[in-house]
Amino acid sequence: FRLVTLTGSGGVGKTRAATEIGLLVDDFPGGVWMCELAPITEPGAVVLAAIESIGATPQAGLTGVDVIVDWCHDRRVLLILDNCEHLVAAVADLVSDLAERCPTLTVLATSREPLGVPGERVVRVPSLEPVDGVELFIDRASAVDDRFGDEPDRRSVEAICRRLDGIPLAIELAAARVRSLSPAEILHRLDERFRLLRGSGRGGLERHQTLEAAVDWSYRLLADAQRELFDELS
Repeated sequence: FRLVTLTGSGGVGKTRAATEIGLLVDDFPGGVWMCELAPITEPGAVVLAAIESIGATPQAGLTGVDVIVDWCHDRRVLLILDNCEHLVAAVADLVSDLAERCPTLTVLATSREPLGVPGERVVRVPSLEPVDGVELFIDRASAVDDRFGDEPDRRSVEAICRRLDGIPLAIELAAARVRSLSPAEILHRLDERFRLLRGSGRGGLERHQTLEAAVDWSYRLLADAQRELFDELS
């Protein structure tokens, strides 16, 4: 059994990294299965979500973990548990059970904090290096406006990426604004980043469509005492 948890701030690309890993690995003949936990709000629903993600069927007389163990049997499987941060305790319990009973199962989790399970290897997903941030901005901006890549204002783009701390989500949201603003204008207006960095896409998680939603999600993950402290500081 192996467990790797990708950690990092919101919008840094944990889900994308996990998805790419799932597409690249070729030593799991039992398949690579994605369990998306973002829509789950009740800790008790975590096991059922995992069962549904692998296509198993709940069975009378068996616990949810029993169903997963029976399905895995001797299969070499990679199970990706995505967006665990709001369900850390429940996910940790599930992973601990599977660690004891599924020696052929590998788990890749994404979370803003480690699961705290014995044997867990934590890998922090860093923000983008400046050159990679610029490349991402130009790529996304070119997709919005095919003329953008001809003579991009690299100095302004570099400044935008620095101001946004190399966070891919923020850079992508900024790049989408080239429909109506030049990079220099985007840079000038970044003081209003919550208003400016809004996505127009209808797919994906709601908290990935605006920077404000990403920050709000982080705030809601805090304990009550931590929220009160931030409220007082603000």
